[in-house]
Amino acid sequence: MIDISHNTFTEDDSPYGMDCGNETDDRVYLFSYTEAMAVSDDTRNCGVDWWVRSPGKRQDTAVFIGLGSPDLMGTDVGYDFAIRPAIRVRYSDPAVDK
Repeated sequence: MIDISHNTFTEDDSPYGMDCGNETDDRVYLFSYTEAMAVSDDTRNCGVDWWVRSPGKRQDTAVFIGLGSPDLMGTDVGYDFAIRPAIRVRYSDPAVDK
């Protein structure tokens, strides 16, 4: 029931022009900066700092969401921040399937 998600980056995902990597097809993934900013404030502000897959100001850093707000410069990927895996679930409505 877990769908494959085609993950890409937009120009907004790296304001410093860093290489965001290849497009991928994944069943489990991390939000990009743009995707993280599209969720509700309550979802974004979960009380912990958490990683997104977008690069920061240097290629060895990554953007993270801290207290609901993004840090676009990013920080060293060796820091112990939370991860919030994302999945897409195939939903089938029995009323529609008839």
